[in-house]
Amino acid sequence: MIFLGLAITAATVGLLLAGFLRHRTRPLAINGWLALAALVAATALMLRGVEPAATWFTPIAWTAYIFLADAAVYAIAGHSRLRDSPGQFMLLWVLSVPLWLVFEAYNLRLANWVYVGLPPAGPARWFGYAWSFATITPGVFETADLVEVMGWFRRTSRPLRFLARAKHAMAATGAALLILPLVLPQRAAAYMFGLVWLAPAPTCFSGSHRAERTRVRRLR
Repeated sequence: MIFLGLAITAATVGLLLAGFLRHRTRPLAINGWLALAALVAATALMLRGVEPAATWFTPIAWTAYIFLADAAVYAIAGHSRLRDSPGQFMLLWVLSVPLWLVFEAYNLRLANWVYVGLPPAGPARWFGYAWSFATITPGVFETADLVEVMGWFRRTSRPLRFLARAKHAMAATGAALLILPLVLPQRAAAYMFGLVWLAPAPTCFSGSHRAERTRVRRLR
C-alpha cells in the first residue's frame, strides 16, 4: 500500500508539473520557489526523522503546498486567491478549523482514523491540531483553482442552475447522509464514514454558488 501511495503521488505531481509548464504565462514568483524549497526540505528532513519536521510535517507540508499552488495559479492565470483577496484567503484558514471539527466529532463515534506521532500533550499538541485543520479548506480550494486554470475539464459560460425541487432533494440527501451514520448501530456505522464525506456535495449544490463560479472564471 505504501508503494501504491507513492506511485499515485508521483503520478499526480508529474501531471501537475506538466500542466504547469504547458500553461504558465509568467515565471513562478519568489514566494512559490520558497514554498517549493520548504516542501522539499521538510520532506527530506521528515524521511530522516529530523525534528521538528518529523513531528510537524503535515501542517508544514500542507502550508508549503498551498502557497506553492497559489503561486502556480498566478503564474498561469495572472490571478490567485492570495493576490486577489488576501483577507478572504486568510479567512479560509480560520473557517477551516471549525469545519474540520465537524468531521472530528463524527470520528469520535465512527473511529475512522487515529493520529500518531503527535507532539506531547499540552498547548503544542492543540496548536498542531489547529494548524493542521486550518490547511484543509485552503488546500482543497487552491487545488481546485490549479486544476481549473489548467483547463483539465470542459469549460462552460453558463452557470449551473437547478430547479427548487432539485435543490430541496439535494439538501435532503445531504442531511440523510449525515444522519445515517449517527442512527445506525455502532458496528454498521463504523463502515459509513464515506457517507459523511459525500454529504457536503449535494448540500453545497443545493445552495447558491454563482459567486464562486464567477471568481473562478476570472482566474482563466
